[in-house]
Amino acid sequence: MKKIILLAFLIINNLGFSQTVNQEKLDQLSITISEGTCNCVHEIKNNNGDWVNSIEGCFLESFEKNELKVKQVLGGKYLDKENASNILYLIRFMEGFWVDKCLEKLKSEETFVPNLLFYFNENVHLTYNLVDFVYDDNGGSEEEIIEDEVFEVNGVFVKSYLDKLETQYIIVKIDNVDVHFMAYNEFDNYETYFVEKKLKINDKVSIKYSILNLFDEDKNDYVDEKRILNIEKI
Repeated sequence: MKKIILLAFLIINNLGFSQTVNQEKLDQLSITISEGTCNCVHEIKNNNGDWVNSIEGCFLESFEKNELKVKQVLGGKYLDKENASNILYLIRFMEGFWVDKCLEKLKSEETFVPNLLFYFNENVHLTYNLVDFVYDDNGGSEEEIIEDEVFEVNGVFVKSYLDKLETQYIIVKIDNVDVHFMAYNEFDNYETYFVEKKLKINDKVSIKYSILNLFDEDKNDYVDEKRILNIEKI
């Protein structure tokens, strides 16, 4: 079972005002809050409620329910700026967890990532502005947002398959080596190739992809997954 630990859509590299915490405990806290959020949204969906617009509120509710654990991991000053990078980690973790876990549980036909940053900033009594912390380029807490590196390769399509979590994968032979690529429903021609199944064995393809750093519980270690950004027949 995989959980996104470092969200590849947005890698945060904090350069200042960072309260050092135990990373293993921070990851476990992130999982606890994220699972609570998913369960909350799932319950609303089962009751025919507006689950799409409940995500932010459920995240905040889960955060508050686990306030004691938050204090134990981040310390009593968890609302202060010295913990901004750790709070941001909890938010980004949840956004990745949403794609990797929650959408499957909800049986959602669409893949989308909630933006929790602004809601959290407006509804939690932080002693600073978290949005400014992320986007301020003028000194203070300098947050560098690093875009994913994009790679491009050509190869021959071998087959597609679903893993045990029903995540779509394809195998492409590149230089006589079978390479596995993850395909989320988030690029323009996904439907053409993976729903209408117009990608055939031995088709030559060009793939643009980035790297997702995931935690694999079966291996008890981090692994790199190749996430398709675009694929074209050539």
